[in-house]
Amino acid sequence: MNPSLQGYLSGVLTTIETELMRAKLYFEDDNRQSSICLDACDFQAKWPICEMMAWVEEPIEDRTAESAPVYIGRLTKTQRTQMRAHRLSYIDFNGYLHLVANGVLIDSEIKPFKPLRQDYMLSEGELRALTLLLVRPEMFSWPNRKVKAETDLGIATLSRLYSKLRSRKLLNNQNLMIEPHGILTLWAQGFCERLQANLLIGNYQLPPKAMADWKSLPLETSDTHWGGDIAGNLLTGYLDAKKPEKIYTLLSPYELKAKYMIMPSAQGQVKIYHRFWPDDHGPAGPEIIAFADLKQTGDPRAIETANLIYEGQIKKSFKPVTKE
Repeated sequence: MNPSLQGYLSGVLTTIETELMRAKLYFEDDNRQSSICLDACDFQAKWPICEMMAWVEEPIEDRTAESAPVYIGRLTKTQRTQMRAHRLSYIDFNGYLHLVANGVLIDSEIKPFKPLRQDYMLSEGELRALTLLLVRPEMFSWPNRKVKAETDLGIATLSRLYSKLRSRKLLNNQNLMIEPHGILTLWAQGFCERLQANLLIGNYQLPPKAMADWKSLPLETSDTHWGGDIAGNLLTGYLDAKKPEKIYTLLSPYELKAKYMIMPSAQGQVKIYHRFWPDDHGPAGPEIIAFADLKQTGDPRAIETANLIYEGQIKKSFKPVTKE
């Protein structure tokens, strides 16, 4: 859990503590862990802050009182209206609050607290740079000019990135990794929330045979590789991948059509993303991309597969390196 998010949520609950206590919703357990007890749609649950912050977003229409007594995250105005209509509670990071519990309604559309700051996030350029560094972690030990010559990354971008990672105690003064898992987690969050959307080429339709059996589509890994569940399956053999969901490619839409009969379609079930990392990493692509894809699903088995990829493959590549 990101400390900035935990601190932010703690501040929100402190701001409304009086109202929550009056409604018998807010209390502290024996471990002094701030918690909130909600009874949404006649379903009671005690949710410690750490558990609420770990809650994975899912479509509003799929949420029920049993699956999510409270929503913690960002919502649009339309989504907030839908949540209130279905008596679902939320704390919106844009500054809105709607809690229904024990017959008491706490509702505010006047922003009782400040929105969450995003300055702890890396910029798109820094995320691209960190992607290439994590794909080849030995480059952390290289001088900036050597990294620039190898990757065409800007020296200023590298300097800003290293400075931010050092300020988080993730790198030492020689730019060597102190907390590799912390760096990977920070990158994966930024990749999924900020960078991936800008890499999206569009929705595409694969040939019917490939949709029924993804193994029948022979991708040339020099230019195209699988993402999502299929990448997890290829890397671990643990996750059962049924239908294609994501593909990363260097090819243009015309080349995808000519080479693989992959066609653009507004109703296409496969999302095609631009690949900017070099080298051939096989049909599953770089392990860190599969890790990020699986982590963002919220599916327990996918997350377990991501952890297997980290422990079995990524962690080994993050061994200590010697500064040149």
